[in-house]
Amino acid sequence: MKILSCLIFNLFMLVIAHAQPKGCDYLLQKGDTTVCQDFNGKGKLFREHFYVNGKREFTRWWHFRKKGEYHFYQKKNKSPFAKKHGPEVHYYPDGKIKIYAFFQNGIRTGKCFSYYPSGKMKSACNTNHRGKSDGLFTEFFENGQVMHQVRWKDGRLTEIISNRDEQGNDIPFGTFKDGNGTWIYREPGTTKAWIVHFKDGKANKTVKVHN
Repeated sequence: MKILSCLIFNLFMLVIAHAQPKGCDYLLQKGDTTVCQDFNGKGKLFREHFYVNGKREFTRWWHFRKKGEYHFYQKKNKSPFAKKHGPEVHYYPDGKIKIYAFFQNGIRTGKCFSYYPSGKMKSACNTNHRGKSDGLFTEFFENGQVMHQVRWKDGRLTEIISNRDEQGNDIPFGTFKDGNGTWIYREPGTTKAWIVHFKDGKANKTVKVHN
């Protein structure tokens, strides 16, 4: 019985060994998923291949910036020229999420979010299967108060629902109506503002506002 058990165990280990990817700098096992990690000359992680039961499912590419921020995106295969497919996540230096988006065959689609360094939500948006803004787009002050809420349809701005200050008071947003006119847009978390001109829901001119 012991001999049979040893043979079965050795056979199992042989199968696992053949299923493991080769040429990795480091192998990480997570359940039935094997992660093949590669590092650059400076010791920074730059690529991960994800294998499930010996079959590579996708590749994750990592990028690090000088100021400490970093992000990853995924592709179906290891080629740097392959289309993005799966989540793309940007991080602040302390590891908090800055931006989350999802790609399908190179097109950003579905829900997307951004966050302040504190971790509080900065914006929430949605894109359709063609990568066009579609549905509600909401931006927040860091205190949680809604700053802007607008509606898009297939990449065209159709309605400005609300435009408020940090205390929740309605403030002028411009002349936008039925896809035409101006929107006084302020960037959350900054003092930057622009007057954006629209025609048939498409921005055709942007003027920066100074104070």
